[in-house]
Amino acid sequence: MKELVEKVLETEKQAAERVARAREEAARIQSDADRKSSVIIENARLEAAGIVEEAVRQAEAEGRKIREERFASARSEAGQFREGMKGRFEPVIRAAVGMIIQGEGA
Repeated sequence: MKELVEKVLETEKQAAERVARAREEAARIQSDADRKSSVIIENARLEAAGIVEEAVRQAEAEGRKIREERFASARSEAGQFREGMKGRFEPVIRAAVGMIIQGEGA
């Protein structure tokens, strides 16, 4: 009977040791998984930040390009307007200058 009790106690001890090792292994595996997850998340965050930064740079460049195109167009239109108006006011200005020189309209 004593041998049977000793064998049961030894078996329980071995079982407890195996459970303890299994728990340690589970904790190690969980720790490794947590560490790997953190690395993956950080890499994804950095990649996303890079994508956003590149998109912002492209949008800013496109905005500058559009602004410059609009300024160039506005300058061109303003120049054309001035040229068009120059011819229209020239006869009026000549007549006014002529009237001033001749003393008319005073």
